[in-house]
Amino acid sequence: MTREEFASRLQICRKRLYIAALSVTKNREDAEDALSNATLRALKRYKDFTDTGKFDAWMLTTTMNEAKRLRSSKRYFENADELYDVLDEDGTAEGNVVFFDMLTSAGLGVRCRKVFIMKFLYGYTFDEIASLLRIPASTVRSEYYRGLEKLKKAEGLK
Repeated sequence: MTREEFASRLQICRKRLYIAALSVTKNREDAEDALSNATLRALKRYKDFTDTGKFDAWMLTTTMNEAKRLRSSKRYFENADELYDVLDEDGTAEGNVVFFDMLTSAGLGVRCRKVFIMKFLYGYTFDEIASLLRIPASTVRSEYYRGLEKLKKAEGLK
């Protein structure tokens, strides 16, 4: 992967990565920091990255790990309503805010959140997610269905 290809691919998925980081950190500054840190980490290793079909998953994993690290070091939260302002630019704010609010309030683990983000934001199938995350498809399905049960319980549907 060349530097130009890296920059182009990053630009395409940057907003989704930022939204994923924001869903973990709960504030804009930390989400921006997480994405910047993830970008720097990836920039140092992009030449070694050969499987460009897994770029989105690689960057999502790196970004989520950075966001989780920042959140655990800060231990404070701002109002999650600012998600609406961030997401409103492309007209999908209300649905995305509800989606991330549900993921956060249900207490889903990082891997489970990755599965949901890849399934619903990126539109990947279970098999594609398994390939991108390098885990068995049965694990992806398990994470998904366990997450659905937690979401139903958190939303009072079960």
